[in-house]
Amino acid sequence: MKYKVNFILLFLFGIGFWSCKQNSEPKFAENKLFELAPPRVVIDSTIFKNSTVITAYFEVDGAKIRYTTDGGNVEKSSTIYKGPLEVNETGNYNFKVFHPDYQPSKQISTKVVKINQSISDALIITSPQPHANYKGTGINSLTDLKKGSTQFRNGSYWLGFLSPTTTIQLNLKKELPISKIVLSTLKDHNSWIFSPKSIAVTSNSKHIGDLKLESPDSAQLTQLEFIEIPLEQGVYSEINLQLTMENIPEWHQGKGTIPFFFIDEILVE
Repeated sequence: MKYKVNFILLFLFGIGFWSCKQNSEPKFAENKLFELAPPRVVIDSTIFKNSTVITAYFEVDGAKIRYTTDGGNVEKSSTIYKGPLEVNETGNYNFKVFHPDYQPSKQISTKVVKINQSISDALIITSPQPHANYKGTGINSLTDLKKGSTQFRNGSYWLGFLSPTTTIQLNLKKELPISKIVLSTLKDHNSWIFSPKSIAVTSNSKHIGDLKLESPDSAQLTQLEFIEIPLEQGVYSEINLQLTMENIPEWHQGKGTIPFFFIDEILVE
């Protein structure tokens, strides 16, 4: 009887040990299913004249932030972030968090732009006028080198337009050599704010540049974007932009309606 009881106890212990061993492996595997949150990226000034500083934050033991400076995707082999980055040129910076026990985070992309020419004294005319709820600090906020944030409702520099087409006319005080125009915009699909479908640029009725953007096939992360439109290189005193919006796609709850277009700055290079 004594041996029988001991045998039963050993058998039960063995089952428990085997069960614990079996259960220990899935826990690690379960961790692998969890995706890390993206890093928090803070920029002293997205638009700058001399230099700016980019700082990334993520506080989890064993996690590493990696980044690229050329706009390329961040991989496990990319440079490890070790501290604030001082930047003195226009550039595209991508950040991503890696940890051996979890799935990598989504990639955070940001661009910083160095200003070589100011058009702060330009006369600006838009058609239509900005939406009554999103007038920024006035039409001249498009050339004051002050950036809005993703918190666009809390008193910001954003001008919001709700129209199939929006025309922005820049009358410069003097002729400037220009080869590119850059629009500082906001993309927030959850708030029905989208990028234009196309942008056409003219000067004195002459076509000097255009750009077509791809329609998103699903909701994308809310982010600040710089849209670059290459121009026929020349000297210009007048720039006219015509932005065309397409209806919100079928996958969105606002499908079939015109989205907002948000812009807070126009830059020339």
